[in-house]
Amino acid sequence: MLSTAPVTGSIAAFALGLELRDVPAAEVRRATRLLADTLGCAVAARGEPLAERLAAYARRRSSSELPRATLLAARGTANPALAALASGTAVRMLDANDLYCSTFGGRNGGHLSDAIPAILGAAEIAGSTGAETLAAIVAAYETQALLADAVDWRARGWHPSTYVIWAVPAPVARLWRRPGAEAIAAISLAGSTGQALQSWLRPDLPVTAIKSVAPGLLGQRAVEAVELACEGITAPPDALETMLRLLGCPPELVPVGRLGRDWTLARNLVKRYPAQYLTQAAVQGALELYAGGLRAERVEAVTIYGHAGVCGSVQGAPHAYQPQSQEDADHSTPFVVVMALLNGRLRPTDYHGDPWLRPDVRALMARVRLVEEPERQRAYLERGIIGCRLSVRQRDGQTRSADVLQPAGHPDAPLDDDALVAKLDEIMDGRLGSNGGARLLEVCARLPGAGDLGELFDLLRVPDDQRP
Repeated sequence: MLSTAPVTGSIAAFALGLELRDVPAAEVRRATRLLADTLGCAVAARGEPLAERLAAYARRRSSSELPRATLLAARGTANPALAALASGTAVRMLDANDLYCSTFGGRNGGHLSDAIPAILGAAEIAGSTGAETLAAIVAAYETQALLADAVDWRARGWHPSTYVIWAVPAPVARLWRRPGAEAIAAISLAGSTGQALQSWLRPDLPVTAIKSVAPGLLGQRAVEAVELACEGITAPPDALETMLRLLGCPPELVPVGRLGRDWTLARNLVKRYPAQYLTQAAVQGALELYAGGLRAERVEAVTIYGHAGVCGSVQGAPHAYQPQSQEDADHSTPFVVVMALLNGRLRPTDYHGDPWLRPDVRALMARVRLVEEPERQRAYLERGIIGCRLSVRQRDGQTRSADVLQPAGHPDAPLDDDALVAKLDEIMDGRLGSNGGARLLEVCARLPGAGDLGELFDLLRVPDDQRP
C-alpha cells in the first residue's frame, strides 16, 4: 500500500486479492440474488427506445479488431467500455435496481448494481469463472458501500453514482489479471476525469435522461481507465484521497479495515416496484388499499403523510404533478400512487404511452396531497425509516388508510425468493420465456461452481433475429 494513498491502496488490494471462498456463504447467496435482480432490470429494458439507441450507438462505435462483450438489453456485442455504457444505462433505466441503505439513512446509498454491467462484460471477455465474476462483483459492492458510509457525497454536490468510477477499475483489473500498480493507476485515471455532478435530481427541474445514462457513462469511463492503464498511462495514486479531502473527509478516517471483514450486502434494498426508492412505501400502501377493494373512481382525495423524501424534494415538487417523461414520472409520488390505484399494479408497461398526459391520471394526481410530518422526517434522518401513511377519502365519505413502516425489499423487510421471482417476472414480462424469473435466479445461484459464464449468457443473449 502506498503511504500517500491508503484508501486507494486498500481498495485495490481488496479487489485484487478477494476470493469467493473468503466470502461467507450467506453473502455469496445475496450476491447471486442481487445479480439476478440487476440482470432482470436490464432484460426488462429491452425494447425501450433509450436502450435501443444506446445499444445501436455502442455497436456502431465498436471496433471489430477488439474484444466484444454481450449487450444485456439488445442484440449483438460491443467493445467492453461501450457495452458498459449501453448495458449500464439499461440496468438503471426503469428505476428498478437495488439501492444501498447507507449510514446516512439511505439518502447517500446509491445503486451499487450500477457497477455490474462493466464487471460482467470484463469477465465475459476474460473467460472468467462464475466464482471470479462474483468475487469481482462483491468487491465492487463493498467498495461502494465503504465510500457511501464515509461521507455524504450528495450533500456536497455529487451524485452517489460517482461511486462506480472509484469501485469498478480494480475489479476489472483483477479479472484481466493486471498488476496492482495498474489497478491503482486505473482508479486514479477514472476518478480524476469522470465524476457525477448532482445536476439532475432537483425540485426546480424535471428529471431527464441523464438519470439513466450517467451510470453507463461512469462504467464506460472506468473500463476505459483500465484499458489506458494497460497501455502504461499513469496518474497520481492518491486521486481518491484528494477527492475525500475536498469533501471534508480525512482519508485516515475511512474505515478500510472493514473490507473483507464487515460485509454489507444485506443492507441493499431490492426494489419491489419500478419507481424511485423513497416512493416504494407509497406504492405498496396504494396497492394494499386496492387489494382491499378501493377503486380509483371512488376516490375523492388522497393524503400521504411522510418524510421529505416522499412528500417533498423531487418526488413532491411541482413538476411531480405534471411529469414530462418516464424519468420524471418514476420519481413522482403522485404519479406512481395514482397508477397503483388505477391499475392495481405498477410495472414498466404502466409507463408506456405517456400515461402522465392522460386527463384521468392528471385529474387524480391533482387530488393527491403530500404532508411532511416532523416525526416521520426525524425517523427518516435518524433511523432510515422510509415508510409513509396513505389516507384516502372516498366519495361516499368513508376513509381508508394504509401505513407502511418499511417497504417490501428493504433490509428490514427483505424479499424472499418467491417475491423476488414475482418481481422479475413482472418487469421482464416474458422476455426470458416462461418461468424466466425462476430460471434467471437459478442460473445465478449456480455461478459459484460454474467454470465459465456460458449458461448465464445463453439465457441472456438476444438472438440476432430479434429486434431489441
